[in-house]
Amino acid sequence: MKLFYTFILSLTMSSLGAQSFVFDLDQELSTSIKKLVTDHKIIAIGELHGTVESPLLMLELAKLVRETEDSITVGLEISQRFQKDLDEFMISGDVEIFKRLDHFKSNDGRSSVAMTHLLRELQLLKGIRIVCFDKNTNTETRQFDRDSIMGNNLKLAFDGHQMLILTGNLHASLDPNWMGMNRKSAIHCLKESLPDQISIISLNSYFGGGNAWNCQQDGCRIFPLGRYPMGESNGFKNFIRYQSGSIEDGFNGIIYYETAHASPPFLSDQKELEKVIDIFKQSIIKKDSIAFKNLFFDDEVSFVGVMSGLTEMSIKKDFLDFQGLAVSNSTDFIKQICQSEKLQKEKFYNTVITLDGLVASISFDYTYHSGERMMQWGNEKWNLVFTEGQWLITDVVYSIYFPDIEMCPFY
Repeated sequence: MKLFYTFILSLTMSSLGAQSFVFDLDQELSTSIKKLVTDHKIIAIGELHGTVESPLLMLELAKLVRETEDSITVGLEISQRFQKDLDEFMISGDVEIFKRLDHFKSNDGRSSVAMTHLLRELQLLKGIRIVCFDKNTNTETRQFDRDSIMGNNLKLAFDGHQMLILTGNLHASLDPNWMGMNRKSAIHCLKESLPDQISIISLNSYFGGGNAWNCQQDGCRIFPLGRYPMGESNGFKNFIRYQSGSIEDGFNGIIYYETAHASPPFLSDQKELEKVIDIFKQSIIKKDSIAFKNLFFDDEVSFVGVMSGLTEMSIKKDFLDFQGLAVSNSTDFIKQICQSEKLQKEKFYNTVITLDGLVASISFDYTYHSGERMMQWGNEKWNLVFTEGQWLITDVVYSIYFPDIEMCPFY
């Protein structure tokens, strides 16, 4: 799956006579999509919460606009009560801020890894202002007022510069009857509150299949998506179709992805990464090669160990050419464990998990035991990526100390 989407333009005519612009999301960047964006002061993206694709598209649009605009407002469906916290993050870039906010402690797709990745990347761009436009749940409790409150919050945030908005598709419709009698969407309320010369377009997201992290009646988890018929696409797999001067099903156009990829909540990843550690340890004890191999990005992820100087010298006494390196891979590692008649065990100490969007690292002190004997100790680090709905280890590096040469300080 591509993590950065670029655009090319083709032009067709719809049966209604309006121009239909189709932008291929898999081709080289062109000026056509930039013109579409900059010709409209406000672009709203209606999303299905809990996918990788929608936040990533918002990031690419922000990058595109940032090339020519010094100031951009990005509206996100986050409660206003977290505005000061997000302002602080946009200055400091400190991801630890997310961990203390109730918003990112929820199971909602709006608190996904992809959303925190979007925020991190926007913070690096500079010149970006984040606006939290959802209602303040501490003081505003009437659900039927939510969209009008959101629309008004966006109106107050609009400063005349380019505004990009990412919100659930129910809140992005321009159909005045979309929400029922007296229930207009947030974007419709925003459009009505601004002068006609301020151009607003809203695009809805659809998928040909795949998965999304979503909350439904039976709980919050990864759900499969049904196939949506994509209609006119000019043969493109992933595309934007914009219908100039018209609204169809409440939107000016669609964003279509052949496959969606689920993005779970940010803090759920802490638990998922802890689960990776537990499976790693148990696979060694149980000599379960299948469970062990399923933790890795491919079949032969590299394992590289570097010995301390004293440990290396203890081997050089008998092997002068020894370089103090232990180079292996995930398959060979578990194979050697399974072939051993003794109980094998790796113990973890002082574990630190670091999350950075769709990548993570796990570092820890370790001792490795064969039977009753500690064979070695040191520090170990894994790098991981989140792909296809799970965290996978991409590489393993570790230091090696022999306990009979150098005493383990933490065992």
